[in-house]
Amino acid sequence: MMEKKYYLSGLRPIIREIYSDYEVYYSFQWNDATFKQDMSYMHEIYYDPSGDIQELTEKEFEAYVEKLKKDKGIK
Repeated sequence: MMEKKYYLSGLRPIIREIYSDYEVYYSFQWNDATFKQDMSYMHEIYYDPSGDIQELTEKEFEAYVEKLKKDKGIK
């Protein structure tokens, strides 16, 4: 079974997929509004050295991503 968690790292949306024995992180790509695997956020989310990590509900996350897409003119 997989669980998803949603974050902002500063202004960048991050999706964390949690499986029983591993995790996968995806970061929002500013140029085309897609999500690409980016494991560099694992340390940042676990330890939050910058203090910029904010966990969101799925609904808050989706609304934020839609706003980013709209602002960039991407559907």
